[in-house]
Amino acid sequence: MAKESSVPDKTPDKKKYEAFISGLELRAIRLESCRGDFIRESFADGGGKISYTVDVGFEDPRDSILEAVVTVRSRAKPLETRKMCTKVDCTYVLTYMFDSEPDAAILKVFARNVEMNVWPYARELIQNLTARMAGPTLMLPLRKQ
Repeated sequence: MAKESSVPDKTPDKKKYEAFISGLELRAIRLESCRGDFIRESFADGGGKISYTVDVGFEDPRDSILEAVVTVRSRAKPLETRKMCTKVDCTYVLTYMFDSEPDAAILKVFARNVEMNVWPYARELIQNLTARMAGPTLMLPLRKQ
């Protein structure tokens, strides 16, 4: 099970972080699970509100391998009601190879990079899956930072 980072807001040593990043290589992005639901009774035409969350956790680094577990949860609710009409949850595992082992402070900062690495995959999956549900297509925003 991936561990959520519980390190206080501590900036990692800049040289250690740079050494970690320079020796890092993304080896694989794997979809581990996906679940989509369309609640027809809650659906109403006319647009709605899309919300999402992204959770990043890390397995303990071992043998120069780091695995990040990322869960993206998206929800859509029509403007007229508070009831959710569409939800999609997907979990990815990203496998990295590293030369310099990261500490907890480095992983806390690196989690943002992991989100950026997985975001195009999750965004495309959620958009295509919801298009096939015959309800509102969820188009998550671009992530720029």
